[in-house]
Amino acid sequence: MKNFLIAFFTFIIWSFFALWVYFMILPNEQEVAVSKNVSPKEVVVPTSVATEISDESPTTAIIQESKEPIKPQELIDTEVLLEPLPASGLTARGADNNIVFVFEKGISFIKNTSTLNIPLPLNAFKNLIKDYLTQYPQKEVHIISSYSATENFVSPNIGKQRGMQIKKMLVQTGINSSRIVVKSNIEDITFSSDNSYSNAIAFEFKPLDKKRIASITPKAIKIPKSITFYPTFSNTNILKTKKLQELVIRVAQIFDSNPNTNLTLVGHTDNSGTTEENYSLGLSYAKQLRWFLSSKGSIDKKRVRVLSKGESQPLKSNRTKKGSLANKRIVLQFK
Repeated sequence: MKNFLIAFFTFIIWSFFALWVYFMILPNEQEVAVSKNVSPKEVVVPTSVATEISDESPTTAIIQESKEPIKPQELIDTEVLLEPLPASGLTARGADNNIVFVFEKGISFIKNTSTLNIPLPLNAFKNLIKDYLTQYPQKEVHIISSYSATENFVSPNIGKQRGMQIKKMLVQTGINSSRIVVKSNIEDITFSSDNSYSNAIAFEFKPLDKKRIASITPKAIKIPKSITFYPTFSNTNILKTKKLQELVIRVAQIFDSNPNTNLTLVGHTDNSGTTEENYSLGLSYAKQLRWFLSSKGSIDKKRVRVLSKGESQPLKSNRTKKGSLANKRIVLQFK
């Protein structure tokens, strides 16, 4: 019995000792278990910042602010990457290479042709460029027109020809031609099965090059009060002649030299028809000349007004053929 009691008390003592050792070790084991569940990628804390693990979640770190703030030099510098360009979209970038606007579709062309195919939704690009240049008067737009070395050799190169078409559209929108630069860009182009390429044009906005503008700005041209033009007619249509081309060039020079100038075209006729017919005919003469000035001289149609005086203001008698021809005229009035 004595030996049994000794053994029993010995067992009790060792049991308490074992429990004491167990509870002393247990917190450290739990702490290790929690820290093993926390991924270094999930919790990144600077060495100057104290951290502790919450009891609620092993992946939640409570960051206590240090007494001294982190200096900018302690932060990791990151390189700002440019936004990627779409493979076949129409884009415009600013001087700092940020995207000003982007369309999912692009302007396309067929190999060895200068004609551009502009999807209808893309026509908004003209007003977007105009609005941007209005907002930033110290900027100019560069038209980047692509072409391939495998295309036909012409002068000016076919890329330049495509770019000039876009410039003409922008001028007709009301953008000063001096703020538009056309650049042809030769590329290693992979044409599609129908020989088309859908990323023909891109735009870049650059600081206004005042030296370049000064070099191309024509000397001031005195604005005439009026010019009387006698077209060559085919029935009721104006024919494209050398004197008409010279007139278009002259008017374009006046407009370039005097950007605030506007023009009124007044059509006059003889008395060979009724008063109403002659009024309509005179208006037709004026509209046809405005079309030539706009399409061949890149003159903004909004700056050209058309009127008709019909047969009401003859210069000579309509009784002779010579007098009748003298009365069929268009008067250009500048203001």
